[in-house]
Amino acid sequence: MLAPETKIKNLEILVKSIDDTNANSKRKITPLTHPNRDFVSS
Repeated sequence: MLAPETKIKNLEILVKSIDDTNANSKRKITPLTHPNRDFVSS
């Protein structure tokens, strides 16, 4: 069983990686850069 501090640290890393992924998605997937102009990123 992980110590609470370790769980929190892992969660922070997970959240950061999710935030980075979302930021990258928003940057890359936009109506201007996406081949399909009707595409809408959620």
